[in-house]
Amino acid sequence: MIKITKPKQKFQKFRIFGNRVLVHINEQEDGDFITCDELMIPCYNKDVLISSLIKANYPADRMDAIRNNYELVKDGTAGDKTEEYTEEYLNMQAWRAYSKELASEIIEGSHL
Repeated sequence: MIKITKPKQKFQKFRIFGNRVLVHINEQEDGDFITCDELMIPCYNKDVLISSLIKANYPADRMDAIRNNYELVKDGTAGDKTEEYTEEYLNMQAWRAYSKELASEIIEGSHL
């Protein structure tokens, strides 16, 4: 994954290249430009896309840490970290939902 900056008028969320897709994620707008992460991933099926998109922001070790921290929240033992742990858990879940939506959009655009 690399960070790039593109003019807004040339920005595309994704482009299909055979059995791969070039995806732009984590966009930040700045005037006439968008800075984002660029990721090339296999486009074999929806499950591969979803997994690749999720792992781009949440590798397995980070997901494990977030889930373990959230267990402390559910157990009532997170103390002053409750808000922080809850927020990072909800952010991870939002990214997972977004990854599923984006994968569906890519599948529809690639006619797989």
